[in-house]
Amino acid sequence: MPAAAPPKLDWMDVLNEQFEWNTTDDLKSWFTKLTGKQPDVSKSSINEFQKCLNFIRDQVSALHFDEPVDLKTLDKKLSGIELSMAKATALPTLHAKANGTSDADLLKAMEETILVQFASFLSDFLADDNESSLNRCEGLFKEQRSFDSESLAPPMETEKRWRKEIPILIECKLLSSTDIHRCGDFFIGKAKARFCSEACRFRTFQLNKQLTDPDYLADKQRRYRQNQQSGKA
Repeated sequence: MPAAAPPKLDWMDVLNEQFEWNTTDDLKSWFTKLTGKQPDVSKSSINEFQKCLNFIRDQVSALHFDEPVDLKTLDKKLSGIELSMAKATALPTLHAKANGTSDADLLKAMEETILVQFASFLSDFLADDNESSLNRCEGLFKEQRSFDSESLAPPMETEKRWRKEIPILIECKLLSSTDIHRCGDFFIGKAKARFCSEACRFRTFQLNKQLTDPDYLADKQRRYRQNQQSGKA
């Protein structure tokens, strides 16, 4: 069978993956998935890449909460980017031109390409009178998370605003929970779309049951054992 094509660089996909990174090694694994090699990059290069993604995430949040987007800063960032229309490793044909051949140069080109992609999306989004809907998944997951870099941790005050859209998190007083989280995936779709995937919807259903009924999981396991025993009888 032919080898699977490497994933394409896309600003929203990267933003969604970033939400799942707990360590800089997670980021490096993502880089390896795109390029096929372990990155040799400095901590400062990684931090700059993270800062760019966090800036985009802030603008997406502003769009959602009907707040002004920082077009001035975005314009300033774009002014220093030189574009190239050519085949390139791990980059789309239209991409930010790398200033060299090092991994740090490639990571910087990725960062700037993602920024250009987001700016293109933003231009179209602001022009279509919001006929398109930029949604964040309403799914929930349970996980104790720790981050080895401050830039990887989603700002809690912003996360609280997103969590307030999930009634059960308010009811169970989990807006500041460190182990119950809202799914970080953004997607374009209908305004009423709630989940990024069927798997996320099912996982959220199960977690909602556990939050509202502490005995739910134990009861489910007991019923499963009874069914297994009945089948053997």
